[in-house]
Amino acid sequence: MATALEWIFATFYAGGVLLFLQYFIPFVIRVFGRRTQNETVKLFEKKWKRDTVYLYQMPGTTTMPSVSPFCIKVEAFLRLHKINYERRYFIVGRGLNGKLPFIEFKPFRFQQSRALFNLCPLLH
Repeated sequence: MATALEWIFATFYAGGVLLFLQYFIPFVIRVFGRRTQNETVKLFEKKWKRDTVYLYQMPGTTTMPSVSPFCIKVEAFLRLHKINYERRYFIVGRGLNGKLPFIEFKPFRFQQSRALFNLCPLLH
């Protein structure tokens, strides 16, 4: 039977392993999952609606549309400029830079919210 001290060491060991994996796995995905400039991007949306932006973001709660302030910023921008959009909730999927939110508009994908803000005249 294990003593209390052995349980404490086992708990610290397991916690250290989980902490290491929490930072190591995203790092490996970022480093080895990069795409080249010429590689085509697989778009998530299969059936396009005309003049609709597809916003991929983290799911929210009953009181807010997303738990990420960056996702809320992009959604607020789309609402303010009266741009037709549809939400797509993603937890595992990410954009090319490994982050959320990102949008798809026609056959293009935009990762940075600044790029979206610069494209505002094209979206109207």
